[in-house]
Amino acid sequence: MSEDITTPARGSVPGRLIITLAPKAVEATQERIAATRAQRVPAVMRGTGIDTLDAVLKKFGALSTRPATGRRRFERLVRVRMDRRLIVEFPEKADLGAIAAALMALPEVERVEEDPELATDQDTPDDPDYTNGTQWHLPQVNIEGAWTRSKGSGVIIGVYDSNGVRTAHPDLAANYVATPCDGDGDAVSGEHGTQVVGVCAAVTDNATGVAGAGWNARFMGIRAGGGTTSAAAIECMVDEGADVIVTSSPAKVDNEPSALGDAVDYAFEAGVPIIASSGNANHPTQSIPYDQWPAKNPRTLAVGNTEADDTRRTTSNYGPWLDVMAPGVSIRTTSGASGFASPTGTSFSTPLVGGVAALMIARNRTIGPRQLYEILRQTTILPAGTDTSDNRYGQGRIDANKAMNATIGLWKAVRYGSVPAIGASVAISSTGWWIVGYSKSVFVGYRNSFWSKRVTYDSVANARPAVAINDSGDWIACYSRSTFVGNGIGTAKKMVTYPRRTTPGAVAINANGDWICVYSLSCFVGHRTASAKKMVTYNAVPAVAGDVAINDRGDWICCYSKSTFAGFKTSSSTKMVTYNAVALAAGSVDINAEGDWIANYSRSTFVGFRREAATKMVSYDRRTTPGSVAINARGDWIACYSKSTFVGFKRSSASKMVTYDAVAPARSAVAINASGDWIVNYSRSTFVGFRTSSSSKMVTYPRRNVAGAVAINAAGQWIATYSVSTFVGEKRSWASKRLTYNAVPLTAAAVGINDQGDWIASYSRTTYLGAMLRSSVQAVRHAPDDISKRDIENGASFPSSALPGGPGAVGINNAGDWVVCYGRSASVGTRAVYTNTHRFD
Repeated sequence: MSEDITTPARGSVPGRLIITLAPKAVEATQERIAATRAQRVPAVMRGTGIDTLDAVLKKFGALSTRPATGRRRFERLVRVRMDRRLIVEFPEKADLGAIAAALMALPEVERVEEDPELATDQDTPDDPDYTNGTQWHLPQVNIEGAWTRSKGSGVIIGVYDSNGVRTAHPDLAANYVATPCDGDGDAVSGEHGTQVVGVCAAVTDNATGVAGAGWNARFMGIRAGGGTTSAAAIECMVDEGADVIVTSSPAKVDNEPSALGDAVDYAFEAGVPIIASSGNANHPTQSIPYDQWPAKNPRTLAVGNTEADDTRRTTSNYGPWLDVMAPGVSIRTTSGASGFASPTGTSFSTPLVGGVAALMIARNRTIGPRQLYEILRQTTILPAGTDTSDNRYGQGRIDANKAMNATIGLWKAVRYGSVPAIGASVAISSTGWWIVGYSKSVFVGYRNSFWSKRVTYDSVANARPAVAINDSGDWIACYSRSTFVGNGIGTAKKMVTYPRRTTPGAVAINANGDWICVYSLSCFVGHRTASAKKMVTYNAVPAVAGDVAINDRGDWICCYSKSTFAGFKTSSSTKMVTYNAVALAAGSVDINAEGDWIANYSRSTFVGFRREAATKMVSYDRRTTPGSVAINARGDWIACYSKSTFVGFKRSSASKMVTYDAVAPARSAVAINASGDWIVNYSRSTFVGFRTSSSSKMVTYPRRNVAGAVAINAAGQWIATYSVSTFVGEKRSWASKRLTYNAVPLTAAAVGINDQGDWIASYSRTTYLGAMLRSSVQAVRHAPDDISKRDIENGASFPSSALPGGPGAVGINNAGDWVVCYGRSASVGTRAVYTNTHRFD
């Protein structure tokens, strides 16, 4: 390893360097930085503004550059020493020694070091009160799971308290950060602040006393209390570099002091979250003669208190403003000049949440207050039988491990250099393998890993390729003249070279790596990269390539405009349907694990089993484009036309379940689960039913648009989307509008829902994530390149000429892994994670 690089003793994050700029280099960039209160350092920067440094980073393939202290006002960039540090991500196998040597040769660079943030080979601290179980509250919130991913390194927790902090306490002193804000911060008038700080920022793994939840996080301790004094403390700590602020000293007044409200806004806009205690009066604050500030301010996170069995502490205040709960009974912490104590109250559940927040910030420096609050709310534990009346429990008791999973689960996985005609195709497997296909490139990755380009396509494709990927990472991508197959991020192989230009054909791949792809006159089948065989030579010329499906046994089906073929792996093929009418397009098909299949044309629907005789199940009396179809593992099927929807079971029967009165501009979207619950979406109505028993209209939509996308999970929970609205429901019992989209997209959103009820809906500029019983969060905001980052942040309206072509393609699996792709960017994440807009512009 090069002598130019500082390597941590316990290892480092692969591909990551921390660069400390020389003071003169920072000063040289000051003139181009507008020192205004409203502006912020972008979470991910296009460049450092130092030409020589940017050239070296580009030469070595830097993937991203961001400030080490995350989102901050530009005003602070040259005032705080840590803001001279930049975190730079390179490919994991990059030669960091060579990169460091090149960087250290620049006069603008003072130091280069590897990031020890994830070097966590030992995750159980040796502090006596932790090892003997006295600090029960830490394992109660699954803190060790979070410690495996983050030790809070580089994060400063600001604590202001009415009693001050004994900063010279032997289990606190090494983590103390002195600031001009201190005043009489080392007060001896009380122990409260000393006890609060010990919960979140006690020196950890030093074989002394207690462990702090933030492990390596340091703290500022300020004596303050009351509206004006608290306000001054908040603003000073923000200016001095605090990453998160904890307060257990509320202002108990009827109305929020204006100075305190302004200070909370100041911190929020600077990207500094505030964690505040809810108080200990066993009341909703609206029933007592004062309120708890700043806990009641919506720009803070209000914390309540739980017992060891996760029940609510009876003294803990509650109300609609309460966000989360945390253990707060007999919390072992620092106390006095050198001792320890076990106090009780929301004052001590609050710094526990603050310590977890410090771990989250250290792991993902792009996270902002709103995102951090939302992650903590949505990753809570709500024990069975919990009394949630009057919001006594908030969203639930925090879980540090789940919160960390959400914090690390969001990445911009792909940035595409050229402008495709439309957004890319995407697919994601149940294990987290994902694939994104653009007009000239294919990217493959695993969960929230960085991208890997697997294909560079030389010809000019008319459209995005068709893509598919299985649980083992076997994937296929079909372009207008070539089909590529590969496994994971290994070598890709061109399996088909097609002699004429066409639109990309449909593809499918099963769990064993058997695949199928179709072109306008030919259908090919193969197994991984071993072989490819032409199974069909089609004599007529369809307008577009047909639809295909393949099950895990290798049974496949391929549909053209006048014929449907079926076969088993590469052994043979049989023409199953000869269609006499002229279809406007190739038919839709589906096949289940047993080989039951369905093919839908403009006036007829056929169902069959493997290569046995096919049965015409529907004769439709008017001509339409082929409707959407789906078939489940039991053979329940659904077929949709422009004004009618039919449902049946194998070849036994077919029932018309819907007669649609309005004129749909195109075929509708359909889905069916393993139990036979089905959903169909028309331009103004959504219908849900169970097999052939009944159907219920779940949504009557006031305006006409193209039929929206739909999805339904194994439990019968469903999602349906229209041009400016998304609805979510459970079987036929209820429907709830989960979001109203303010812009007018060109088409309805793309959607997905997994068996746990996590859902995703992507519109032309925004992607939302949610869960069945919780509110939706904005996960990705897409913007064209001619809209600046500042415009996005300030909520500027987009001119119609800047609108992207349509909604982003989406996918979500049962683990909550998701992928969404717009015209130039693809993002991947885990569950309902909120991210700031800078990550995706």
